[in-house]
Amino acid sequence: MCTDAAWNTDSNKYLRQGTVDGRRVQILINTGCDQTMVSANKVRPERVSRGDSVPVLCVHGDTMQYPTAEVEIKIGHWVQTSEGQGCYST
Repeated sequence: MCTDAAWNTDSNKYLRQGTVDGRRVQILINTGCDQTMVSANKVRPERVSRGDSVPVLCVHGDTMQYPTAEVEIKIGHWVQTSEGQGCYST
């Protein structure tokens, strides 16, 4: 979770209301990211691919393996289905 110090008024331009598989969520847009990360508590268990995982290079230099999940993400009229390309954090 980010602390208040990590957020400023310019950060709001990257925050959007949307849905993940129909559940309302606040979405942080990261235009430089190769993967879409979704919190585990926003993904229905049956949507998680138990055998698939992707490596994610973290800011501190470690590479972590995260399972993938197929979810539908909507922001306004924009819709994206991950089709196994996203991952979720535990």
